[in-house]
Amino acid sequence: MSGWNVFHGARTGDADIAARALKKGLTSLAESQSRPRRQVLVGVGYSMGAIVLSNYVARSGEHCSLDAAIAVSGGLDMRQNLNFHRSMRLWQPMLTFGLRDDMLIAKYARFYKQKLTRGQFLRMLRTTSVSALDVEAI
Repeated sequence: MSGWNVFHGARTGDADIAARALKKGLTSLAESQSRPRRQVLVGVGYSMGAIVLSNYVARSGEHCSLDAAIAVSGGLDMRQNLNFHRSMRLWQPMLTFGLRDDMLIAKYARFYKQKLTRGQFLRMLRTTSVSALDVEAI
């Protein structure tokens, strides 16, 4: 990945590109062997992957490139986590620090330093929830 194409859970374009490429490959393979495509292309997502997968399937509707989808442990309305005090105290800081440190800072720090002011960059470093990180960094 290069440029500003960093992870964002609401963006489903990556899932669509991957599904279309796999479906095209399976279809080409079947055609090269002069037989119909018999494989079923199933998307499987767990946790945040389940959220992205569900979002992709819902937004794609009848144009979805997947034949089926299985979402495990994905949330339906993650805004409710903002009101869940245990999540805000325990899980959100852990998820936020990992996402921020391993993805945003380790891989994209130079892009953020170019785009954000010093104050914006410092606010991004101080976030303790994924929602706040979305506001400050994405």
